[in-house]
This record gives sequence, C-alpha cells and structure tokens, in this order.
Amino acid sequence: MNCDNDFYVRFDKTFVKVKPFCESSNMHYKVYLQEQEVKLLKFIDEAGTTHWHETGKGESNLATELGKLIEEQQKELLP
Repeated sequence: MNCDNDFYVRFDKTFVKVKPFCESSNMHYKVYLQEQEVKLLKFIDEAGTTHWHETGKGESNLATELGKLIEEQQKELLP
C-alpha cells in the first residue's frame, strides 16, 4: 500500500476523503468526515483476522464500518 495516495469512499450518502499513512508496521488512515476527522488503525492478529481501531476509542462500530469501505476500495485498485 502506498502511504501517499489519498482516495475517496462512499459513506453516509457522500464521498469522504481517506488519507493512508505508514506508522510502525501497521497501516493508519485519516478519514475526513463532514463533522470530524477519524484516525483508524488497521492490524491483523495472529489468527489472520483484520481489526480496525479508532484512535483513542479502540474497536468501534464506526471504525469497523469505515474499515470495510477502505478494504473494498483497495480491492478495486488492485491490478
């Protein structure tokens, strides 16, 4: 994953900007919602399960929902 390529996902009837950035060995994302900026952490546990955490809140429904949208968008970008 290129840490410099911003992209957009459809969320709550609009497109929101997603900015990936690399920090440690995990992927982090800033999602610019209309009312707030959400920072997400994506990591894969030892069993191979992907988890999405919202910075300061841990695993949340919002993080999981946005994470699924990010994963779908990334699949579309693969050759």
